[in-house]
Amino acid sequence: AKSLWGTSPDNLYAVGMINFGYDTAVLHWDGSTWENVLGEHGRMDSLDLVWGTGTDDIYVAYNRQYDAMIYHWDGADWSLAQNIDLEHIYGIWGTGPDNIYVCDNNRVLRWDGSLWSIFYENEQWSFRDIWGFAEDDFYVRRGDGMIEKFNGAAWADWLQLPISNMNSMMYFSAQSIFTVSNNGKINRMDGTEWHLDHRNIIGATKSDSLISPDGRVYAMASNGKFHFF
Repeated sequence: AKSLWGTSPDNLYAVGMINFGYDTAVLHWDGSTWENVLGEHGRMDSLDLVWGTGTDDIYVAYNRQYDAMIYHWDGADWSLAQNIDLEHIYGIWGTGPDNIYVCDNNRVLRWDGSLWSIFYENEQWSFRDIWGFAEDDFYVRRGDGMIEKFNGAAWADWLQLPISNMNSMMYFSAQSIFTVSNNGKINRMDGTEWHLDHRNIIGATKSDSLISPDGRVYAMASNGKFHFF
């Protein structure tokens, strides 16, 4: 699996490939079993990201060789949610159905419920992840490991990560930030310094997602193993 999102321990979604890489999957966890809810839409290639605001408002993204695509689930069917050319989607986050942001290489795009528009560009660095708390308090992680913060009016460098080769990150607050590196190690920022909380907890070459919908941290590894603490 490549990405994980959810709202509670019995409502989690994961995207990736199943059946030895032959079939695309959007998997839903109801607390006891996983079910592929992709339906009859088709392969949609290899899905890379999933994020939503509820069970009837879910977005999935996949990156092809030269472009990217975003699809939306309305509770009944999948449809293409795209009006501009996308290059490579690295992260999705938002505050509601009409205020969603994605990292598209060196751009941050905003979805207003019907259209995407360019919200922010950085000519030097690409963006690899996005997360936040409100329209005037969210963050993007650059390719060099620097986190930029948007305060509602302007962007500014906020925090340098200890390493740049990370797959995902999750914010509880400025005093509690978790990151997952390519080698499966989980780091935590306590507001002052970084701590290696769980060494190789994933047990795989990399972890692809980190999420905390209920106060716990969830991580899914590239080998399909699911962890929480």
